[in-house]
Amino acid sequence: MGPSPEFRAGDKAWAGAQILELPDLSSVHMTAHIDESDRGQLKTGQAATMRVDAVPDRAYQGTVADISVLARIDFSSGWPPAKNFDLTLSINDADVRLRPA
Repeated sequence: MGPSPEFRAGDKAWAGAQILELPDLSSVHMTAHIDESDRGQLKTGQAATMRVDAVPDRAYQGTVADISVLARIDFSSGWPPAKNFDLTLSINDADVRLRPA
């Protein structure tokens, strides 16, 4: 059984139905992909500096929160396909420009 369809104006809600999701804005995380060759140089808890295209005048400080154990193969990048790992970074000094509007 898949996820429930999104609620629209006029739909009837029932007890226990998820009609919206409130994000936790107390912390900000960034997800990225790292190449297989860079995977061995990173570890959880390591300091990181991040730049965001939408905020070009600022560099954010944070830490590596999680690195995936298994690589994802990206067949869209040509041959041979790239092997990337998912990376989650926790931003320590986030400002309001990174939050949803």
